[in-house]
Amino acid sequence: MDFGKAFTFAFEDEGWIRKLGLGGLFAFIGMLLLFIPGILYILGYQIAVGRRVYMGDKQALPEPDNFGEFIKDGLVVFAISFIYALPAIIVALPFTIVGIVLSENGASEAFAGIMISIGSCLSILLGLSLAFFLPAAMAQYIRTGEFGACLRVGEIWNTIVRPEFVNLLLMLLAVIAAQLIVQLVVGLSVITICGPILLAFPASVWTSAFTGHLYGQLAALGGGVSKADSFDFA
Repeated sequence: MDFGKAFTFAFEDEGWIRKLGLGGLFAFIGMLLLFIPGILYILGYQIAVGRRVYMGDKQALPEPDNFGEFIKDGLVVFAISFIYALPAIIVALPFTIVGIVLSENGASEAFAGIMISIGSCLSILLGLSLAFFLPAAMAQYIRTGEFGACLRVGEIWNTIVRPEFVNLLLMLLAVIAAQLIVQLVVGLSVITICGPILLAFPASVWTSAFTGHLYGQLAALGGGVSKADSFDFA
């Protein structure tokens, strides 16, 4: 996978300032209205980038005004994320609830703490598995365009997770690094009055595009089309 390309591709687009700026503005307006539309917009933009990369489109940074498609794809990403997070919630929540109830009813604080700790550990372990399966599910959605295909866990494991485990691990680290860089840049902008406001939302769109580019590469590696070969991701 070409992590450097994912980091720089947006800035290679001649209209990157306009696209990221407008995208940030639209996300900001969406969050002002009901909050959720802004989140869905950013998630959908991520899929739009990934789909372009998968198809081998050199202009991988899409125009930011395709609201209908972005919101629709954002809803799919949100739904898939929620479904994949359910096992962690279902398994860990009872231990946490029991621990809190025992603590409030004067039971042994040590035993209550153990129950809460078990819930936290299970949540962390399942969350780590989610960090690998969720990007693979996003790649599956980019490949197929089908919601149901993202729930075929066995197929996702055999075609993406198992053969691309190292790339998934590197993706996780790359996304964390990109988010830290963005937070640092936005944080440094506090020296100006409007800096954080002007940078935060365009930066979130860039982070989404960066992640989407990696999803598109992963989709290509997991059974891509011939057009994607021109990117030489391997």
